[in-house]
Amino acid sequence: MSEVDQMHAYYSARAPLMAQRLATQPSPQVLEIIGQLRSMAQDQTVLEIACGPGYWTRYVAPVARETVATDYSVKMLNFARAQFLPKTRYIHDDAYHLKNIGGVKFDFGFAMHWVSHIPIARWKQFFTTFHSHMKQGARVMLVDDIHRPDDHDPYYSKLDTHDSYELRQLPDGSSYEIIKTYFTPGQLRELLAPFGRNIDIHFTRPRWWLTYDVISGGNRR
Repeated sequence: MSEVDQMHAYYSARAPLMAQRLATQPSPQVLEIIGQLRSMAQDQTVLEIACGPGYWTRYVAPVARETVATDYSVKMLNFARAQFLPKTRYIHDDAYHLKNIGGVKFDFGFAMHWVSHIPIARWKQFFTTFHSHMKQGARVMLVDDIHRPDDHDPYYSKLDTHDSYELRQLPDGSSYEIIKTYFTPGQLRELLAPFGRNIDIHFTRPRWWLTYDVISGGNRR
């Protein structure tokens, strides 16, 4: 099974478990992130990558002018649609191509717990595609995990790809090998420098978040 297939199978199988988290109370850190996310989305056209069951979408949709939420998993999208959020379109799409969202360009884009799953070899492909759908000077927010000392998921690297992997197991006993990179602030700045300016990073366990302004609306090659 390819890396893409492993990711798709894992998150599709995990969709019901992730949907259950919609009922959980946000932690203080998540509340801080939600506050910044809503402020940046206020009255904007918004593109979300890898929306999952719509955990973050639900905070953006009420304040945005329009939200387009994408995901590669139909099962995830079904849970997201079940929230019946206002002014929101859900689109089944591949984040590396985004062929189904049309030619519209957005004011603000965000991706939560997604970039850690991008193979380093496809980093440029993703951000070039993503930014091609953003307006000149659009703003972006990214959020992802910081590695926890108590994390028991097997974590390892492969020399042939230079990517890091975790072996994830679900309650039914099924296991999946997925790409999972735990970035340092320095790595994030280096990787994003060709694509964004005014990069502002917050790095406090259990997760980091950052914002930046898009360079050239995706025209950089």
